[in-house]
Amino acid sequence: MPMNVKTKLVNLIASYIKRITFFRLAVLCTALLIIITLLVLTEFFRTDRYREFLLTFTAGRPAPGDVILTHDLVYLDSVETERQRRNRELRMLPVFVFQPAILDEVRKKIEGFRQFLSRRKARGAGGADAPLPGQVQPGQVQSDRVYSDRVYLEIFQPNELEYIERSLPEDTLARILSGYAEEMLTDGYYRIPPGFNEKYPKGLLDVFVKADTPSRLADISEVLTREVFHDFFLRKAYNDKIPPDTARALLIAAYSFFEENVYFDGEATFERLNKIREEVQPVLRTIPGNTILVSKGRIVSDQDIEKIRLLAFSRTGHAPRGVPGPITYLVLLIFIAMILMRPPMLEKGLGDRPFLFLACIHTLYFVSSILMYRFIALPEQFPLAVILPTALVTMLISVIISYRAGVLNAVILALGQILFPAVSPEAIAFVFFSGIIGTRVVRKADKRLALLNAGMILCLQQGLAAVVLSFLSGFGGYFFLGVVVASALSGLVWGILNLTVLPLVERITRAATKFRLMELSDPDTPILKRMLNLAPGTYNHSISVGNLAETACREIGANALLARVGAYYHDIGKIDHAEYFIENQSGYNKHDELNSGLSSAIIRSHVKIGVEQAGKLGLPDEVTDIIAQHHGGGFIRYFYQKAIESKQKCVAEEDYLYTGSPPQSKEAAVVMLADSVEAVSRLFKKPTYATIEKAVNGIFKEKMESGQLDKAHVSLSELSTTQKCFVKVLSGQFHSRIEYPALSSPGEGASKNGASTAPPHPGRQ
Repeated sequence: MPMNVKTKLVNLIASYIKRITFFRLAVLCTALLIIITLLVLTEFFRTDRYREFLLTFTAGRPAPGDVILTHDLVYLDSVETERQRRNRELRMLPVFVFQPAILDEVRKKIEGFRQFLSRRKARGAGGADAPLPGQVQPGQVQSDRVYSDRVYLEIFQPNELEYIERSLPEDTLARILSGYAEEMLTDGYYRIPPGFNEKYPKGLLDVFVKADTPSRLADISEVLTREVFHDFFLRKAYNDKIPPDTARALLIAAYSFFEENVYFDGEATFERLNKIREEVQPVLRTIPGNTILVSKGRIVSDQDIEKIRLLAFSRTGHAPRGVPGPITYLVLLIFIAMILMRPPMLEKGLGDRPFLFLACIHTLYFVSSILMYRFIALPEQFPLAVILPTALVTMLISVIISYRAGVLNAVILALGQILFPAVSPEAIAFVFFSGIIGTRVVRKADKRLALLNAGMILCLQQGLAAVVLSFLSGFGGYFFLGVVVASALSGLVWGILNLTVLPLVERITRAATKFRLMELSDPDTPILKRMLNLAPGTYNHSISVGNLAETACREIGANALLARVGAYYHDIGKIDHAEYFIENQSGYNKHDELNSGLSSAIIRSHVKIGVEQAGKLGLPDEVTDIIAQHHGGGFIRYFYQKAIESKQKCVAEEDYLYTGSPPQSKEAAVVMLADSVEAVSRLFKKPTYATIEKAVNGIFKEKMESGQLDKAHVSLSELSTTQKCFVKVLSGQFHSRIEYPALSSPGEGASKNGASTAPPHPGRQ
């Protein structure tokens, strides 16, 4: 992996770990601890009744019951497989490599030795020009002296040099040694490792001279090695009629100069050995299905015991397994899930409640799966995956969070199947497709009764997936029918259960599902009826804001239903004090009796009261956020200016600011803008398209300049589209009118709640 990719990956992991809050870390650790504890307990305390029954059979005693195979049992005959591999290994030839360059090196040593003897002879004759050891004769090129005299003085003892010099002239010595080296090293001088004959008793060698040339065979009993070098050399000298003393002198020199030039290549031999072992196909034995291995009461033989033990320990769903491996994989799976559940993947943020919901539902899923895999005894060819609540999990996630989250969690659940012993690829595929089917059947459901139809569709599609799974796995007979029926019935059950538990999950998670939002948008809900009775002006204002927000959100691709519901409920904090808000007043204004600071506090409090009411009503978090953010940190300029004009003492600007946070979503931003636009529209007396457009433009400009839209993740293009939608809706509401002269700008003067649409206070950014 390139270094820059590694660096980016490490930085991504580090940045993500830093963003994990203590709450989420505690949730993850708790879920991990529960699953690991269950894995450990079920690993050590699980039981397999059928296996225990098979293990009660004893050779030489009557069988306690019938042992019947319901399907073909295929097993690996490891003994026969290893025997065939060993036979192939014995016929394999070890690899040797011929190195011709060593012969050139030997020639140089012999020639250097001849020159060395010549110089010794010259010094012994007392010649004045005889060079000292290591000197170069005049006119001699330094490169001709490959080896210095000191080398030969270290190789040979003084008595050996004297013996060689007495035996034959240096020219004759060099000529004979060169000839012998040429002949012996051309055929090959072999270095045989210790214990080679025991490991490769065949005796034949495969010798490679060059990588691109064919190899040649050699018999180890006929090649020249260090062990037979002495006898081989003397025998050759004898055949060449060389006197014994001379032959011994030549042998002394040859021992020092001749080097092995054929070496054993252990790496190439090992590769050839592995290749040969891989080429041997495993020997498989098959016991046909519907076969009675042992009848009750029959004396059990040793051969029967072998087959019974094989059957007992070949049960794929109950194979012995350790704990560290699954735990390590589980930790890795949780990390993968955390990466997949990031906002860039979900295209939305994941709050603490949805995060807790995901952790809980995954924990329940894996806990139930572990218990099923450990303790439910099903036939060998009946995959447990067909009855796991995978579709239920992905349906709930799709409805509570998003369709994309459902798809990503289908991947996570499929990967999670690897935790369980000997799960087949077909079962993993079924879990994945079951999860995908669950997300798709609820994607377009807009009413709760539609979930019942979704359950029927899930039943049919899971049954079809089981048919494909059965064909891939080769199921036959009643196994095929059982898998298909179980898949279809489980799909129907999960669909009905989803319809049953969804309202409870919605309440607990406070998720803004479309079903919950549709219910909240019903004017007959108690809180909206109460608003209509106690604060009719606020009610009409909220309905108008909802129409504006819904239209705009639909145009920019935001959640139009969420915007409409958020607009309906954004001012529920005004219900108990409706008379203090201008839209509910009819001539008498209670603020005339109050000082500006108290009036500002009452106006500001409706946001906090609205959030508290939302908590009591169990409204979705997204709706509560819209209530909390629909004024952001806006400035109540009307009462601030009134306080300045009345010359009150200690007029603090902070007392006239909303304490909410700016909108954090597109829907909250659109509701904020719609709220201000609708309030200003009530000041229109004889509006025209131009005056409406001017007023809307002013509001958008004021919100942008005051920084109220900085965190809403809404683009300028989307703001432009929203602005056009507002103008279009308001123009249709007030109809087209002729523009009257001297019409004052509706942006000037007091707006709803006494707040002005003029630019913010110079100190407010």
